[in-house]
Amino acid sequence: MTDDDQAEVSLEIDAGLCVGVGLCEAIAAAVFRVGDDGVAVVIGTGRLPLAQARQVVEACPSSAISITA
Repeated sequence: MTDDDQAEVSLEIDAGLCVGVGLCEAIAAAVFRVGDDGVAVVIGTGRLPLAQARQVVEACPSSAISITA
């Protein structure tokens, strides 16, 4: 892992695309929760190291998660 991979980035969820599978919550429970409505939301700071953020983005089956900064 490089220093860039450890730099923290922000994430967001497009609620209109989220299908509530919950992989984001399984990978990063401190940042994501699937609500009672079946849609994931960002909680806490919404920040993860870049390497983990990329993992979450790639794991989302509906491409609802994006890195914002």
